[in-house]
Amino acid sequence: MDKMKTIVHPLNELSNLPLTSETFGRIINLGKNVAVIYSFKKGEDKYIGRTINLQARMKEHKISPFIKHKRKNCTILYNSVNKYGWDVFTFEILEYFPNIENLPRELLIDLMANKEEEYIKKYQPSLNTLLTRPLWDNVNKSYIKKANRSHLRGIPRTEIVKEKISSKLSNRVLTNNIKLAISKSKGSPILVKCLTDNTEIEYSSMKKFEQISQIKYSTIKKYLDTNILYSSKKTKKEYLIFSIKKDI
Repeated sequence: MDKMKTIVHPLNELSNLPLTSETFGRIINLGKNVAVIYSFKKGEDKYIGRTINLQARMKEHKISPFIKHKRKNCTILYNSVNKYGWDVFTFEILEYFPNIENLPRELLIDLMANKEEEYIKKYQPSLNTLLTRPLWDNVNKSYIKKANRSHLRGIPRTEIVKEKISSKLSNRVLTNNIKLAISKSKGSPILVKCLTDNTEIEYSSMKKFEQISQIKYSTIKKYLDTNILYSSKKTKKEYLIFSIKKDI
């Protein structure tokens, strides 16, 4: 009688192998829809991560340590790889999530995030920049920016994350400088004195006056607050243009 063959999942075959180019290639070839919590290990140093697209994540990991502006995403890990190379690290699957197509995307993301945090608390990996979930549990300005830059690469934020970010933003105290910057971005109001008609009209912005008068924005900006009379050939009128300074 033939002996029964033990079926080994391809992911298990790749665990604890040195991360050579060949190993990277084999992992990448497993395809897109592979959701795992994984680790990189070098001696006692460990990094733990998660992804719902192992192929894309490993492609990113492979090149990022050697591109300066990309090293800020996983700073400690990538600096170590940049110094020693990937082949001194080993790769390990800590948990595999099968049949992900049967799970709602948000549920899968939250489930994996919780599991990842469990592993991080258990192993306290020295190569992870963060040992908590700041987007979920401790939202701050730095990680709001990362979320807006799609820090989770291809993974939409859950409703919980959106609510916490929204709450954090709504409770911010804006400084006068920030208020001024916001005001400028929206367009500052101007006062236009028409000496031909002897009128004064306030416009919400230079752009608004440009739309109404057909005078170029660059021209309006050039004569703004100069006390120099501008004669428009289009409207056949003369103007003085002033910015309106409002209290912030």
